[in-house]
Amino acid sequence: MKRYRLPILLFLLLLLELGRVYYNKYYKPHLERVKQLKEKTQIIEIPPVEQPKEEVVISSPLPPPKPVEKKPPKPIVEISTIPPAGMDYVSSGEFIIGSDEGTEFEKPKRKVYLKDFFIDKYEVTNAEYKKFLDATGYKPPKDWTDNNYPAGKGNYPVTNVTYTDTENYAKWTGKRLPSEEEWEKSARGTDGRKYPWGNQWLEERANVRVGFKKSSLQAVGIYPKGVSPYGGYDLSGNVWEWTSSKFDKKYRIIRGGSFLQPPELSRTSFRDFYEADKFREDIGFRCVKDVK
Repeated sequence: MKRYRLPILLFLLLLLELGRVYYNKYYKPHLERVKQLKEKTQIIEIPPVEQPKEEVVISSPLPPPKPVEKKPPKPIVEISTIPPAGMDYVSSGEFIIGSDEGTEFEKPKRKVYLKDFFIDKYEVTNAEYKKFLDATGYKPPKDWTDNNYPAGKGNYPVTNVTYTDTENYAKWTGKRLPSEEEWEKSARGTDGRKYPWGNQWLEERANVRVGFKKSSLQAVGIYPKGVSPYGGYDLSGNVWEWTSSKFDKKYRIIRGGSFLQPPELSRTSFRDFYEADKFREDIGFRCVKDVK
């Protein structure tokens, strides 16, 4: 072991000498250059930047806002349901129309919705129709003489008038003819009754032919027990009434029966038709008016 000590010692001395040579040749010059750079570098202090002071500008007070011009509210249009003189008000809504027990022409029984309207309380009378003739020069019915209705018949329904005659009268008054739906609702209300007063035929409520008993045209409004739910008279019997509803191009629907027909034909759902350009002694009319 002793024989290795000298070589090891020599080897350590050699490493030490190599370290010294490396330090003097490389590392010591590097340290001197770093020192020189530090001495040459000047530290420049940058003074703090002063923030500019905000100027407070005192302005004159703002003018007061202009008052907003308030526009008056639009007037509310009220729809009056107060009927004109001589008319009844029929409210809007559904009602039962037709019948499953009547003729094929009446079927089926169903519900229909209608807008509200006004309808004449009575059938148009001879006296009312004469005012139209006097104002317009329109031709009179065939049973009139010199533009006058038969004596004592002023309050009787005007008859022997065609569909066109009745339409012209209605326009002159500012009204129109009822559709058959409007006519039926006026006659039976909303509960589907067979007659204006109920479901059973009762005498002294309508001017119709009962059995073989002869009947004749009567003045309007003489059967107060037979009024409809809305207050209309003679919607069963006295005279058939023209409606604006078409059966086809030639015929118009008539409703209500007459003094020449039995009670079965004066039911509120019974429908018949007649030629629009013809007239008859037992066909008259009443008018309706839109609610506005």
